[in-house]
Amino acid sequence: MNTLRKKILKSFLSYKLWLILLILTALQTTFGQDMDNKIQAKKPDFVYNDSKEFIIALKNCIIWIEKDTNVYKNVPREITIAQAIVESDYGTSRFSKVANNLFGIRTYDLSTPHVKPLNQPESKFGLKKYKTKCHSVKDYIKTLNTGSAFEDFRQLRYKMIKNDNLDVLLLVKTLTRYASNPNYVKLIQKTIIKLRK
Repeated sequence: MNTLRKKILKSFLSYKLWLILLILTALQTTFGQDMDNKIQAKKPDFVYNDSKEFIIALKNCIIWIEKDTNVYKNVPREITIAQAIVESDYGTSRFSKVANNLFGIRTYDLSTPHVKPLNQPESKFGLKKYKTKCHSVKDYIKTLNTGSAFEDFRQLRYKMIKNDNLDVLLLVKTLTRYASNPNYVKLIQKTIIKLRK
């Protein structure tokens, strides 16, 4: 009888040990996944002190946005970076500093957060004000993906991605309506070429 009790107790303790190990493994996996999700979901800090750090911060932000974006909706990074450089002068412009607006995106709905151009308090538009610079990047991508002025951009990008032949310098030519400057496309192309060196 004593031997039988010992065997039962030994089996029970062995079972209990396996159960504890199973619970601990499940908890570790769950907490690990939660930590991974929190790390991946955390928006990167957009901190920079010079032009090189600005580009690194911008790239990190783009990567963070692209993780949830369909490949056909991504804006080529070279274009995004070049436009941010031209529009915000490497994040040093007034609108970049005051409104986190890296792309000169306007709003005509003056009930939304915005900043008016200097010395133009009666202006019918303002530049959108964003919570963070990454929000500015996200809205820029949304603008290119939904704005009626950028239909040609979307069609050409789709064809290029589908044919696995993305020519950024050619794609930029569809952005003539992004700015009123007639040399805007050439300026973006020149910036892209400079960044490639």
